[in-house]
Amino acid sequence: MESVNSKLDAFWESSHPAEIAADLSGVKYMDSAGAMLLLQLEEKAKDTGISFQFLNEKEKFKGIMNLLDMKALHLPPLISEEEQKGFFELFGEAAQRVYDDFIRVMTFIGELLTAIAYSLRHPLAVRWTAVFFYMKRVGVDGLPLCP
Repeated sequence: MESVNSKLDAFWESSHPAEIAADLSGVKYMDSAGAMLLLQLEEKAKDTGISFQFLNEKEKFKGIMNLLDMKALHLPPLISEEEQKGFFELFGEAAQRVYDDFIRVMTFIGELLTAIAYSLRHPLAVRWTAVFFYMKRVGVDGLPLCP
């Protein structure tokens, strides 16, 4: 689309038309990118005081063009693009992620050790038949052994 825009800009600079008519009679298919290009062309013509009109515009093309909100294209983005981060910022963010992962792993290990200690102190609280059933199912039965 950039190459089309650059060609249109070159045309705009080389010839100063008094009016522009876009004949859509040969157009069989139009997607949102094509509709946006035509609407941007119309907007640029109106901004420079040149009359612009669409010739032989089909109803389905009007529907596609009406879906595009040209005013919204000129609004600043809700989330601005991040600036280029320096080495120390990237290093700090990486260190923070490593620290967060370490805390999660230590939390998991602590909860696991607590559960094991509770099971050892209260062996009747554990349903051992279910534990052995799932250990066998996951371990031995889970391996695809050839006969």
